[in-house]
Amino acid sequence: MIQKKRINFFIIFSLLCALPLGKGAEAGVNIITPKTLNWWMQYGETFVLINVNSYLECMDTRIPRSICLPCDEPNIKNHLPEKKNTKVVIYDGAINVKTKCPLTEKLLELGYNQIYILQGGLPAWKWAGYETESVERIPRAFVPSLPATECEEWLKANKNAIILDIRPTSSFEVKHIEKAVNIPLSLLHKRYQDIPLGRPLLVVDEDGTKSLLAASYLVRKGFREISRLNGGMLAWERSKKRK
Repeated sequence: MIQKKRINFFIIFSLLCALPLGKGAEAGVNIITPKTLNWWMQYGETFVLINVNSYLECMDTRIPRSICLPCDEPNIKNHLPEKKNTKVVIYDGAINVKTKCPLTEKLLELGYNQIYILQGGLPAWKWAGYETESVERIPRAFVPSLPATECEEWLKANKNAIILDIRPTSSFEVKHIEKAVNIPLSLLHKRYQDIPLGRPLLVVDEDGTKSLLAASYLVRKGFREISRLNGGMLAWERSKKRK
């Protein structure tokens, strides 16, 4: 009898905490709180947990039981369950619950009807005190941070430098620093060998939150003259507007 009440409470709790995204949200896409996800894990709920960060970020830090499937991964069918009514929980490293990526739309197109976005992403999971794992931790290296206001002078002094833009290609195509080369972070572990060694390297991301991990990874691969743009493209754009 006690066990039955416990199970019923779990069902009610899950329904209350798995909330729809709100007015205008896609049918079948809901919000799930870290607490509810933790309950699902404890009570054996059937679901697939997907980390939609880049492969390097996912292997560096993720929630246990996660599979790594970046937002821009073109082939996702082999990673998904056959039953379309299986619960699918996706999360990234952002704290904005409405963060979207093309993977959500792909899941809907394939007919999955129980899609959940983890409220607050990985930061909220950590703040709640729940366990994470590091399958292949990338030791953070000391990488100089270049202020956006000094970027042009740095480029003049390092004329053979490579500007490595690690943002998604869709963002790169909208706007980027002149002569920058685009290798999205999701592909860096596959394409780092395309980057010439022995030349100064400036790593650029969107807002300065991902460049340290990328640069630290490249240090492990033998790159030495690396800097990262402080504040990323957002800082670069602000510095250009001030002029």
